[in-house]
Amino acid sequence: MAEAIRKYPNTNSVFVRRHGIYVWEKTWQSAKSMAECYHYSFEVHFK
Repeated sequence: MAEAIRKYPNTNSVFVRRHGIYVWEKTWQSAKSMAECYHYSFEVHFK
C-alpha cells in the first residue's frame, strides 16, 4: 500500500486484494462519500 501511495501521491484510495478498498480524504465526511461512490460503482460493475 505504501508503494501505491508513493507512486500515485494524488490518489485517495487503494484497493487491496482480499481486503477491500481503503479510502482517505481531508474530512471523514468526504471519505465516507467517496467510499459510498466506490461501493456503488463496484456493485454496478460486478453484478
